[in-house]
Amino acid sequence: MANTYLGGGISIPHGMLRDRNLIKRTGIAVLQVPGGLEWNPGEEVRLVVGIAAASDEHLQILANLTQVLNDEPEVERLATTSDSTLVVERLSRPPGEATPSAAEEGPALEGYASVDDVVEGASGLHARPATAFVDVAKGFRADVRVRHDGKIANGKSLASLLALGADTGSALTVLAKGPDQEEALRAQRGDPRSGARGNDGDRHGRAAQQGGPTHSPSG
Repeated sequence: MANTYLGGGISIPHGMLRDRNLIKRTGIAVLQVPGGLEWNPGEEVRLVVGIAAASDEHLQILANLTQVLNDEPEVERLATTSDSTLVVERLSRPPGEATPSAAEEGPALEGYASVDDVVEGASGLHARPATAFVDVAKGFRADVRVRHDGKIANGKSLASLLALGADTGSALTVLAKGPDQEEALRAQRGDPRSGARGNDGDRHGRAAQQGGPTHSPSG
């Protein structure tokens, strides 16, 4: 099972892909825990956002949550408010109204090796394949980044990847720089030994090229 603790006092429990046929329509349920609740050892949550998604409509909600988790006053407001419309508005805010997120910050990409990829699966780059990507990336010393639609995410941060809001069919560029950069890119391109698949068998994407990694001089 993927870890459903997002960070910043927020968790995102969600269903399994194999049970999607049971979902009549996409919806979320938000549980406020003003005093905090231990989710995993050392992880305390104040907002529990349960997600049941028929397809990839929930990706913007995940992207919005990644912006909230770094804003302690906002987490406090959402965890304690008695006005449900404030929670609904914040989590359903359209992309054009979103504030800058962690996915839009990153280093200059001079000297990074890169490979193009495409998001597969009906749910886009949601929590489970993003977690699998992060787990693989953390196994390498190289810095790993993911570029999508002008935004750059830290490939070793679940929140940063989810902030991309990449839906099914989205083009991604996976970049790596470091002593094992080539191995890191090969692992993320679907090497069966890499463990880059989630429990449901979906992966963040499949490489659009069959050759080796390319070298991109800049972002």
